[in-house]
Order: sequence, then C-alpha cells, then structure tokens
Amino acid sequence: MNEPLLPCRDCGAPIGQPHQDGCDIARCLWTGIQRIQCAGGLTAEVCKVLHEADRGDLADELAEYHGLDDPDHDCGNDIWTGVWPGVAEAEEYGWYSYPDHPEATADLNRIHMECDWDRECGRWVKR
Repeated sequence: MNEPLLPCRDCGAPIGQPHQDGCDIARCLWTGIQRIQCAGGLTAEVCKVLHEADRGDLADELAEYHGLDDPDHDCGNDIWTGVWPGVAEAEEYGWYSYPDHPEATADLNRIHMECDWDRECGRWVKR
C-alpha cells in the first residue's frame, strides 16, 4: 500500500526538505491542515459576520480549525517525508477505504473525523 518515495508532487521538494511556500500538500504544523488554508482561509471578518448572524458556534469551530485561536501562529516548515500527509497514521491505525480490496488506500477522511492534530508530535492521534 506504500507509495514510492518521490519528490513532492506539488512543489518538488526532495524527501527530507521543507515544502515551498504555496504548496498545497504542505501542512501547518500548528493545526495539521493544509498550510495554504491556515488562518488566511478564514478571516476575522468572516467570524464577525457569522457571530452577527447568530452562528457564533460555527464561527468558533471554523476559527479553531483554521488556526484562528492563535492567528499569529507560525505554521512552521513542513518537511516532505515522501508520504502523503495522514497516510502513515491511517496505515498505523489500520484504516483503509475498501479494506478488503487489493488496491485499498489509506482512509484520510477517517483521520480527520477520528483524530486530533498533536502539535508536539506533529502527527494525527486517535481521540
């Protein structure tokens, strides 16, 4: 199920090197989400509109997801390991889409539904 270890498909970063700015595979090391979506993907203005529409609960969830609980955080420099983000954790937990199929792939949706990002370890951990 492992993919060959190649340079990053988006920015071309070699294994062991940081992704380039703007790479859609690079992760924010604070939130675990795509770096290009972090903090800039949801502005304080959007949160304000949601609060004014009495959707403060949604605003709070989105703000936390996009790292706006600390909008000035440093996303860090995600290092390309040669493996798509979340695949190692999914394989460790035995989570595959169509698990009995010979071409099953890591279930990355389940990672986002059943795991939390651990900033200290830089990986997804089961709740």
